[in-house]
Amino acid sequence: MTKICKNPRHVLLLLIFSALLLFLPETATPQGRALRLDFNKGTLTADIEDTPLKSVFDAIRKQKGIRFQTKKGADFLLNEKISVRFRELPMQDALGRILAGMNHCLIFKGDSIFRVMVFGKVKKKRYTGRRISRPRRPLRRR
Repeated sequence: MTKICKNPRHVLLLLIFSALLLFLPETATPQGRALRLDFNKGTLTADIEDTPLKSVFDAIRKQKGIRFQTKKGADFLLNEKISVRFRELPMQDALGRILAGMNHCLIFKGDSIFRVMVFGKVKKKRYTGRRISRPRRPLRRR
């Protein structure tokens, strides 16, 4: 009988490593976070957890061919991490959920989405403490 591995620790490590490979998520981003996208008859089901926007854009571009573009100076948005979950939403609504909190524009070619442009984050309106002026009283006619 021939020994393949002389050290039993190596066999144990090999078994642990192979078991870990079996339990990895279906699709993982380079940072190791979960990203699952299922396209079915014009709808999208997504399970995105703490994933950079660039990884989400790349996955959608590969599967649906939708182009994503950011405004000059807004490339920092690609590193924004998002988490969102939804089931069977139309593509327009699904992209709206993914890009919630960002100024964006969907460009259509026929009935399908051709390009998505992202301009920046939505600025939150702050309360300035100013009093709202009352409308003036109507003038009396004499």
